[in-house]
Amino acid sequence: MTFPELPEKVRILIVRFSYDGQERIEIGQWIARLAPILAVHPRVEHVFWSCPIGYPITCQRNAALDSAIRNGCHFVLMCDTDMIFDVHAKDGGIDYAHMPKMADQIPFMPAALEYALEHPGPCVIAAPYCAGPPSERVLVHRFVEYEQESPNAPTEGIRLEPFSREEAALKTGYEMVAALPTGLMLIDTRVCHVLKPPYFTYEYNGDAETGLIGTEDVVFSRNLYYLGVPQYCAWSSWSAHVKHRFVGRPRVYPKGAYPMGIQKTWERGILERSKATRPADAINEEAVRILADWKAREKAPDADPVLPLTDDELCDTGDVHHSE
Repeated sequence: MTFPELPEKVRILIVRFSYDGQERIEIGQWIARLAPILAVHPRVEHVFWSCPIGYPITCQRNAALDSAIRNGCHFVLMCDTDMIFDVHAKDGGIDYAHMPKMADQIPFMPAALEYALEHPGPCVIAAPYCAGPPSERVLVHRFVEYEQESPNAPTEGIRLEPFSREEAALKTGYEMVAALPTGLMLIDTRVCHVLKPPYFTYEYNGDAETGLIGTEDVVFSRNLYYLGVPQYCAWSSWSAHVKHRFVGRPRVYPKGAYPMGIQKTWERGILERSKATRPADAINEEAVRILADWKAREKAPDADPVLPLTDDELCDTGDVHHSE
């Protein structure tokens, strides 16, 4: 299909979805940083703002995309209220001690907009993030073949699966994927030339709809993927998902390391035994060796995909960061 070309200057609708009128305070700070950047962007004619309140989210997302089309907007930027955007980027805004800044991370905007403006035809770009604990699975998907010669292929020969945490921890840049999350998503409204409403909908198991098998974000982006519209994950612009604790970019667990729960249990046991079986002024050399080995593993080079920026690196542009 041939799509119309984007004009020299585009119109953008930025939507901040809220179920009950509340959102993370960090989103306001992120918007305050973004607004003046877009105000002087040479390719941006006008930015519209919307803050819909209410349920269900499928209805709100459909209404936002429909409103953008009716008002001649070329892009929609969807922002969810339980997110902290650009949490690992040096100039991404608020700094948290337990969310280290990474040298390979950049703010999602305006980089995603630049990518979309130069893309041949419409696309969708989203920031990666993880689900809440305990699984904290990566909410970016690809198709995986699990039976090469399935008699029922292709419907049963492949399945949609999330990237593993180990894979995602090492990824950077833009990558075409099969399905994306909507926490921070930039949509070229020309996608609606091939995808008909309702754009966002849940997918259920069976006619009775007794089981949910696909949420609105996966269904929307996966259907566009089926229709030939590229879906890109901005791996260099991780967001944090705020559940009962912050969930940021995955780490690569050190190769050969003991599972953390086992390590802590052994550590407590070794310390207790060493105190109970030696004179107060003696040193248990074996216990010291084991504990030192564990500490060294925690600092192994493969513990993080990119080492956190140092204090000097964080301050070399004069940026001010606030610690939690």
